[in-house]
Amino acid sequence: MIRRIDLFMPLRSQYGVLHYFTQKLYEALLRAGVNCRILEAEKQNPRPFLTQLFSDPPDCTLSFNGVLPDEEGRFLCEMFKIPHVCMLVDSPLQFIPLAQSTYNIIECVDRGACRFFKNLQNKDTLFIPHAADHALTYSSKDERPHEVVVLASCIDYEEIAENWKAQHPKPLLDAILEAARITLADQKTYFADALVQAVDTCIKKHSEIDIQEIDFITILDELEAYIIGYDRMSLIRSISDAPIDIYGNTKDLWQKYVGNQSNCIVHDSLPFEEAFKKMKEAKILLNSFIVTKEGGHERIYSGMCCGAVVITNENGFMKETFEDGENIVFYTEQTLDIINNRVNDLLTNEPKRAAIARAGSKVVHERHTWDQRVETLLKELEALIVPPNKL
Repeated sequence: MIRRIDLFMPLRSQYGVLHYFTQKLYEALLRAGVNCRILEAEKQNPRPFLTQLFSDPPDCTLSFNGVLPDEEGRFLCEMFKIPHVCMLVDSPLQFIPLAQSTYNIIECVDRGACRFFKNLQNKDTLFIPHAADHALTYSSKDERPHEVVVLASCIDYEEIAENWKAQHPKPLLDAILEAARITLADQKTYFADALVQAVDTCIKKHSEIDIQEIDFITILDELEAYIIGYDRMSLIRSISDAPIDIYGNTKDLWQKYVGNQSNCIVHDSLPFEEAFKKMKEAKILLNSFIVTKEGGHERIYSGMCCGAVVITNENGFMKETFEDGENIVFYTEQTLDIINNRVNDLLTNEPKRAAIARAGSKVVHERHTWDQRVETLLKELEALIVPPNKL
């Protein structure tokens, strides 16, 4: 039985996302009866943090995005010989070194990412999607002045494509673009798998392409960004009638892409917890997470808990608990051409919109809160971790 878990508060976090997740997971663990504490290291004075950990070691430690090795390749978990649960939020490509330590238990929000790490010989990889706070709710009396809201950064996917043209021979460029096409076109293929397939076909046809010279990690990183940026813009451009309020930290870049789209209004980015207020003011929330083919994203769950109808990518995991038109609106590349009409229908039929929002919120509170994720996490950890006093 897992009796003690120490959570590490991150040193930094864009918008405060990781700090919020850490706090909410900590609260859910306490509700589950787990003895836990939050430890926070000071960059200039880590000694108190290390002393706490060494003097009273837990069964395991946990942090969002994990703890990467130091400059000499040493992992904190190996120094203390305590398993560390790495709950990844950002792209798994940024955390490939975590697979080097057998003390790391890597948790991913997408089954495709789990397979990616297992292919790196990290057998202790868990699938646990994002979640929402059980206390996040809304009132039917909330005023919703915003028709459609987007909370996201803009990615310059056109520049990425231009750089590819300058960096890669045409056969390899075509393979990269084919990987993007595959990922965008279906609801199953993980982008890393799509690249492997496309490059394999390329090499079979073009013997002059040397696989040893291909920087797969860099290309994967750029491919992921390209796909996210492309899909995000495709979704926004599919809506031509309703006003869209966009909040993101790349305001100038948003202006470049949507400046000529008269229904788009670009705003500065919002701190994470302020974003909840904006979701409660939205009738519809757009969420693009195309690279996640078998998982769930926090923005979907929080948006529903805030009373917005969420329009998001269709994928197999989401379809396990949500039904298009009943408690969510799914889109695919093939159905983008009808999204504008679906948005108009929701905005002109408030009882229908409110019913879908209410049904979505109900599913989240029943199936997708941090409390449910903690239940799954503890079951998984029981099979992986032996408390120190039982060794």
